[in-house]
Amino acid sequence: MEVDSNSLVSSVTGDDDAVSTVETGNSYSSTAGTNHHHHPSDALEKHGQWLTSIPRDEVEKLKGDKAYLNFLNAFEGLKRAHHRMRQREANISECGIREGHCCQSFLHNFSDDIVLRMFDYLDTRGTARMMKTCHRFHLLGTRSVQQRTQRFASCRMLHNLKLLRAQEQYRGINPASRPFVQVPMLGLTMRVLVVGTGDPDFNGLYFCTGCNGNGHMFTKPRFRSGANDDPLQCIMAKRFSGEQILWYMSKQVVNPRTNAIVEVFSYWAPLMHLGEASPIFCQFPSQTSTGVMWQSLSNTVHLSPPIVEIVGDGIFSDPNLSDIFLQ
Repeated sequence: MEVDSNSLVSSVTGDDDAVSTVETGNSYSSTAGTNHHHHPSDALEKHGQWLTSIPRDEVEKLKGDKAYLNFLNAFEGLKRAHHRMRQREANISECGIREGHCCQSFLHNFSDDIVLRMFDYLDTRGTARMMKTCHRFHLLGTRSVQQRTQRFASCRMLHNLKLLRAQEQYRGINPASRPFVQVPMLGLTMRVLVVGTGDPDFNGLYFCTGCNGNGHMFTKPRFRSGANDDPLQCIMAKRFSGEQILWYMSKQVVNPRTNAIVEVFSYWAPLMHLGEASPIFCQFPSQTSTGVMWQSLSNTVHLSPPIVEIVGDGIFSDPNLSDIFLQ
């Protein structure tokens, strides 16, 4: 399932001597030809149809494929071409030519379905930038975000009447009346950085993603298995050891005999106390810079323990993208 990069790039740059890709059965073959009568968007329209034929669940698996990298390069060319066309339209309008006669960007020739499929391949930063280019892309980007997060949101968010009932419970309105719903909770904004661990699965950035009976939990995916699959996690959370509560670092693994997901503990650290750090930082896993050292458990005594620190919060350093997230 591979698309010739020359065809993708040529369709963006407007090169009519393009190598087109045609579908034959279950394979793709390339044919060269020159056609000065076709619009530059024709080839990208064809590749868009190719993209729409791929199930959404397969998007993550395609990210290491050459066709995906070629598509990203072509899509960057689309963005630049779109900006050039908008600038040309602005220049024509300044010259006194009626706006109705201005040349429209070829991006507007694409159907909504194809543009939405293109959005599926963009990360958050790329999506935010595309939403800034024009009103139509802003609307389509919003739809794409809703589609891509539908499953995640349905598990973690309340809508309509359930959200109204949660607000009533929060404010103490009719507390004894049914129905009873979960009240949404906000996680901590700052991230936790783990480095230097003998087991590389644990190294990386952790986000506050939930709570257990002892406080906040911080997790990091071990690896991604698919766009809609829940990945196995590395977890930092408070647990009891006898009568003492400690921070523990564990990871989820699949039991080969039962195929069940089990949690394997590897490292631990004592809690920070008031006076060692501010009350805000005491909500987070113990930080090495405060003098609290993480230690290995018996099954990882041969591995070096982690260095744990807190990373400041913030959305994006680019102010042009921040307003998209604050809407």
